Amino acid sequence: MPFSEINISDWYSNPVHYKDRFSRQNGNLIWQVMEKKEGMIEVQAVNDKTLKFIGKSIWVMHTDRMFSIAWKVWDGKTRSIV
Repeated sequence: MPFSEINISDWYSNPVHYKDRFSRQNGNLIWQVMEKKEGMIEVQAVNDKTLKFIGKSIWVMHTDRMFSIAWKVWDGKTRSIV
């Protein structure tokens, strides 16, 4: 995804492990976009069952594979499930 299409509060999760996101029977990490600066994106791990932050945030390049349509599960701009 282009840098401009990645929004603060967007959620991303590996689609291979996030098959059943509505029943929440399988635990999985969600990555929430916290900050954007100069092609880098700060993401924070979130527990998909409790929706609480896990550990410290990390900075990744906007070209990381997590920033793809297949990984996106929540659009922070429109506040809707993708």
